[in-house]
Amino acid sequence: MYTVKQVAALTGVAEATLRVWERRYGVVVPARSPSGYRLYAEADVARLRQMAALVEGGVPASHAAGSVLAESPSPVAEGPPGGLPGEDDLVAAAVSLEPSRLEAVIGRAFTSGPFEQVVDGWLLPQLGRLGDAWASGNLSIAHEHFASAGLMRAISGVYEEARGDADGPAVLVGLPAGECHELASIFHEGSGRGWPTAVSPV
Repeated sequence: MYTVKQVAALTGVAEATLRVWERRYGVVVPARSPSGYRLYAEADVARLRQMAALVEGGVPASHAAGSVLAESPSPVAEGPPGGLPGEDDLVAAAVSLEPSRLEAVIGRAFTSGPFEQVVDGWLLPQLGRLGDAWASGNLSIAHEHFASAGLMRAISGVYEEARGDADGPAVLVGLPAGECHELASIFHEGSGRGWPTAVSPV
């Protein structure tokens, strides 16, 4: 498996361009490491080299992507055995206060598919369950902070990998009146909607 930096070196395509080809055209669907970093297989590298050669030859990126995918469809990224964690796994991991258990749950989720799908399909519902458990007294504030800190570490890894060495403007993310946690706004700010260089919740 290759990191995005290694793939950029192997293909001669900038990291930012690789991410655009992934998000916009679905030329590859890399797997994810437990910390959220993209991991590319040999087949991904070959597909990207083919795409790069077509684009360099003057073929528009959208047409090049169609040609590459017609010849070799991009598979859905495979997650670890068992797929997404169960509905209550994040709450159970928070109650345990065991870092290794929490990291395993988050890592299993983040490597189960594209980041955007994991955020919408698993993470946001999990945050709702976490909040409900705290409101009902089944979780203490220590449990909630423990889970939140683990999630923030994981998403920081995703942001750093997505940002690479590129410079860009900071993004100020606000919350509506009555909201008490910045996690959902930070996750959605980065989930395929123009990855921020820096996020400062207020």
